[in-house]
Amino acid sequence: MKRVGFGVLWTFVLTLVFLILCCVVAGFVSAFTLKGSPAENSSAIDEASAKWALPMFFGSLVAAVGLSACGVLPGTRRRPAIVTGPDVLADSYFPPARPTIVLPIGVPEDPPPQLAALGPPRSVYPPGMLASMSGFTRLATFVMGLVLLIGPAAVVSAAAPGQIPPSLVGPLVIGGFLAGLICLALAFPGTAYTYRVHREALVVSDRKTLRIIPWDQIQALIPYVPLLKDFTVVTRDGQEVPIKGSVRDYHELIYKVFVHVRDRLLPLMIKQAHAGRMVEFGPLGVSGDALRYKGQTVPWEEVTRLMIVTGSGLRHLTVHRRGVLGFWPFIQLNLNTLPNDMLLRELLQHIAPPRLLEPTETRW
Repeated sequence: MKRVGFGVLWTFVLTLVFLILCCVVAGFVSAFTLKGSPAENSSAIDEASAKWALPMFFGSLVAAVGLSACGVLPGTRRRPAIVTGPDVLADSYFPPARPTIVLPIGVPEDPPPQLAALGPPRSVYPPGMLASMSGFTRLATFVMGLVLLIGPAAVVSAAAPGQIPPSLVGPLVIGGFLAGLICLALAFPGTAYTYRVHREALVVSDRKTLRIIPWDQIQALIPYVPLLKDFTVVTRDGQEVPIKGSVRDYHELIYKVFVHVRDRLLPLMIKQAHAGRMVEFGPLGVSGDALRYKGQTVPWEEVTRLMIVTGSGLRHLTVHRRGVLGFWPFIQLNLNTLPNDMLLRELLQHIAPPRLLEPTETRW
């Protein structure tokens, strides 16, 4: 849904840009091709404008839609798969990987035995209003979007000269175009997900399949970035299951998922770190003896300062080490892109030297 929203925004912006470029090109062409009197040139320009206005508009719209759909513009790119590293869940410390149970959606009154064995859910999080729209509502919204997209331009083109005040032509066309794009985006809200939190598993269902994910089979939680990417659950068998922002009580659901995963993963991570094994968080490795970042390992004895800086939606981990270049951070890491970012914070509270955990205004 967020990618669609950015695509609609880019389509609107690029359409205006292409229209401006078309007008500039048309101005240069007319300057070199028109050689008559001012009255004749004005008449020729009005005739050409009436003839080419709609083709230029729809040509710009098609070009903008094509470029927005390519996935090369900010906000429209697909998020690459995130690899958490080979040591993040060492087999000697964590339960063996099992395939995620994926079942086709059947009759609601006759749940599959795997789901029935979990018992009643502790809480249920259904899709939001937009994601749960019926097929008829989507069709009506789509038709309304087409009418708003094309109607104002068609009315302006068909109206007699002077029938519509010039001051209303621009707002009418641009407002209708923008409202039409919004309706078209709302007509395709994406897959409707429902999440059920059970004592032993997270159950995720859409219109076609049902996934049963035991809590001990979740190896990573990928943080969400507003308007850019969803909160994502990564299973031990490599599946990535999104927690959609369109679900009701979204933040409450994320908190409950985190608590269930933390209660199972954190003790095992602490055990692994105290045993001298690195627990991987993307490019960062943490153990009871040292930190490893981009191939460089620094013992805790050489770490002089550790901070988590927050503000304006950004969270950064900054670590300084002893040495000539100690003023320059050894680690500068954006936590918004880091797997298990909240688990990293809690792990550091358990294994980092106490001298680095003193609360101040700049440290946690």
